[in-house]
Amino acid sequence: MDFAIAKTEVGKLNALVKKIMQQTGVRDPGEAIRLVNSGEWVLKKSSPKWTVNPDGAITLTLESDGTTGEQWIPKLKAAGKRISDYTKQVLLSDAFKPTKDVIYQITIMPGGFFSGQKRETSNIRAQAKQYGLGIPPLETACLLRLFLADEEIKQLGLLVLVVMSDPVENSDGNLDLLSVSSSSEGEWLDVCWGFPDCRWAGSYGFVFGVSAS
Repeated sequence: MDFAIAKTEVGKLNALVKKIMQQTGVRDPGEAIRLVNSGEWVLKKSSPKWTVNPDGAITLTLESDGTTGEQWIPKLKAAGKRISDYTKQVLLSDAFKPTKDVIYQITIMPGGFFSGQKRETSNIRAQAKQYGLGIPPLETACLLRLFLADEEIKQLGLLVLVVMSDPVENSDGNLDLLSVSSSSEGEWLDVCWGFPDCRWAGSYGFVFGVSAS
């Protein structure tokens, strides 16, 4: 019996299985392979995940799947993502409103859009409003965390993506915004302060919604 992989190097097979695990969001390699073999997960040629506009803004599309804030906690952990305690407070808050089969047109405004003194939350929101960008719901942060790996965020020239939703007050009385951050400690869904006078570094990107349908 001839094996299709007889002459394939072990390292390449390992890389293939890791890629399947990443795409399916499953941490068990055997289960990831089963999903493909059973037809439950269909491999297809990838298309660009995002578009960089002439002005430098980054656009991409996300689709909601009905996952509640409470359900996102084990779902993200199962995909190898890390979640802070303050993040859990936001996900479990009444402000988190899940939707299903909603298409979000997302725009990321890189920190380079703004000079240092104007890179404050209030100014960023005001400029986004001038561009006709809307306030994204909290669930877009979770969808974005699954959609983009840390290396892809770095490919955009950024380190942290701050989802500019309405801020949520935490147990300490601070206002929090969910953020998708890349670090040496793993792929985080974390929080940043959402006060109007917060000033940000140029390595941050600011996530808004163009429209939802």
